[in-house]
Amino acid sequence: MHNCCYAKYKDALVMTHFASRQTFMPSAREVDDAVHERLSQFTMGLSPISLALACADWAMHLATSPGRQMELAERAMQLIQDELQASARRTAGVAEEEKDARFSDPAWSQWPYSMLKDSFKAGDTWWKDATQVDGMSEHRQQMVSFLRGSGWMRCRPRTGR
Repeated sequence: MHNCCYAKYKDALVMTHFASRQTFMPSAREVDDAVHERLSQFTMGLSPISLALACADWAMHLATSPGRQMELAERAMQLIQDELQASARRTAGVAEEEKDARFSDPAWSQWPYSMLKDSFKAGDTWWKDATQVDGMSEHRQQMVSFLRGSGWMRCRPRTGR
């Protein structure tokens, strides 16, 4: 491409010719639509503004609830202790039946995936508890709860299935 640069925004083609400095720009609506389309890929179709408001609502209610903070700290310590005990049992050769179908593949019982699985399950349990804060609407609690498990499947073992 000599002296020209092309970029595509949704269905509009933007062409800037450096020699003549002529620019054909998409409409403001087309730019907004392109940005919203990209954002929806990261938020699984949910409004990023609604998600931000739900997270801010949760954080502010939790920040003003020191008793709930103490409960969550105690719960985190208990979950860590449970995870360490499960790891010790696994090291000792004590097999535990997996009840969660997402982890039914035998590769999840091998290190390092067993550690990832246990850490995920402990974190998921903690977040499920943490999203329950007095004063929040049920809808916003559900939105914050929705965010708790996103992205973890990138760590799954490759089993060829």
